[in-house]
Amino acid sequence: MLYKITGEVIEHSELLNGEIQLILEGEFISKNNKFFITNILEWQMGNNVITSILHSELSMEITSKLDQTIIGNYCNGTLSKDDETGDLHFDLFYNIDTKSSDNKIHCEITVTVNEWSGFINISENQLS
Repeated sequence: MLYKITGEVIEHSELLNGEIQLILEGEFISKNNKFFITNILEWQMGNNVITSILHSELSMEITSKLDQTIIGNYCNGTLSKDDETGDLHFDLFYNIDTKSSDNKIHCEITVTVNEWSGFINISENQLS
């Protein structure tokens, strides 16, 4: 199922090892339940047209069930930058450790200076 996600850029850092780290927080709604989402992204600085994401951590918490957290284990992803606007476009894939065959998450997000938005594709089974 495809959900619209929006949020804020919490931190944008250049690390000493030559990587850039971005911390995003946001939310989406599924079946009248609000999910808070946190995504930490890291990639190597450079001028490549398409850059591979080195590391990402994705977690989602449902507001009505404080003990329910979904963790997305980073699989692969890329970053491209719009030269005109400076916007960052991410295409990210995650696995979920479950017995279900619906254990994939796909995120397509765009980051502007202080905000981000996009879509997350996750199975209804994973959210219940």
